[in-house]
Amino acid sequence: MITASAALNSLLLTSDQLVVVDCYDITLQDGTVIRWTSADAPVAVDIAGVRTLFSVGPLITRNNIKLVIGVQVDSLTLTLTADDAVTIGSVPLIKAAVSGRLDGATVRLYRAYAADWTSGWVGVLTRFAGTVADVSGGRSQLEIKVNNHLQLLNTQQPVRSYQAGCTWTLYDTSCAASKHTSIGTVVSVAQRWEFQTSIDSGATNLGTSMLPISLGVVLQGGQLKFTSGKNSGFTYPVKTWSGSTATLLRPAGLEIAVGDSFQVTWGCNKTIQVCDFVYANKANYGGFPFIPAAETAVPV
Repeated sequence: MITASAALNSLLLTSDQLVVVDCYDITLQDGTVIRWTSADAPVAVDIAGVRTLFSVGPLITRNNIKLVIGVQVDSLTLTLTADDAVTIGSVPLIKAAVSGRLDGATVRLYRAYAADWTSGWVGVLTRFAGTVADVSGGRSQLEIKVNNHLQLLNTQQPVRSYQAGCTWTLYDTSCAASKHTSIGTVVSVAQRWEFQTSIDSGATNLGTSMLPISLGVVLQGGQLKFTSGKNSGFTYPVKTWSGSTATLLRPAGLEIAVGDSFQVTWGCNKTIQVCDFVYANKANYGGFPFIPAAETAVPV
């Protein structure tokens, strides 16, 4: 339900003309908060009793919002036009977005109201809230699709199923495995998604005996975060890790250079062997490794 303050209710009921602007609150997965407005000047409004400032950012347009009764998942499509002067941290907005910085971000759309441009902002209404589902961009324009939080209801029921592979998410409370990491440097670069690496074995936490499990098996499916170079601070999922060759699931947003350092948080292939030998976590394994394999019945 959309609620408004007493002052805003009074303004909406008594004024024939209003000034209305959009305000966007974007919270990235790392906790960074970005606040932009569609107005030509910064907008300071009270949200939940807290004075909040929305700055002038990129040119933002959006589709219309519809309100329906039920559990239909609505979406908001934002089109952002910006040059390299608009940044997230020190990285231009477009490059940061296509490299995954906005993935999974929470977006809230507020509408701020005032009697005119010379008077103060009376209040805001929350018009949409959701999570970034898709990002695509070109040279100077970015399109972001945001699904509202009803998409969280689209969950498999029952949540757990009988299968050989583990059903837990690595490092969550059900898994309870200790986080393992490796650090290394880039030795040579083939593409922005593929490069040769050198892993610092002295700084690699091997946990218990790795036995038949190679380091590449657990680095595959992990998360690689650059700690130096142009991509410093950005994290990319690892698609494969063969020998010393790392292949990312998507290209890095900026150029990778020889000597760039990184940290890899290990992944898991959901088998009981990795759970036991690598993480010493067999007691918390979330799968059923001895469940019979599917068989085909053939009439005779």
